[in-house]
Amino acid sequence: MSVTRQLLEDYKKNKDDQLYQAVMEIIVKANKNRLKEGKRDMCNALLELMKDELDEKREEGEALGESRINQLNLKLSELNRSDEILKAAVDREYQKKLLNEFGL
Repeated sequence: MSVTRQLLEDYKKNKDDQLYQAVMEIIVKANKNRLKEGKRDMCNALLELMKDELDEKREEGEALGESRINQLNLKLSELNRSDEILKAAVDREYQKKLLNEFGL
């Protein structure tokens, strides 16, 4: 097992320990160049080890995004701007503009 993979596995086991997190942060910063050498292995191992957490964050982000879009659609509907709902559905830049306009 590579050193990088071992570090990642240990990290996952101790992710709730604040002292461990602080020490790991120091180790990673001090060994940045060495860790870069094993970057590909580290990325694959990270994805594998953090899959559940990444999936959970993605789902949270999707739910938050859906909520913002629903709020935007309600606002536009209340303001009789229904035609803009359709435009925002197909034009991501316009959607972002409207989200900013309404502070969503």
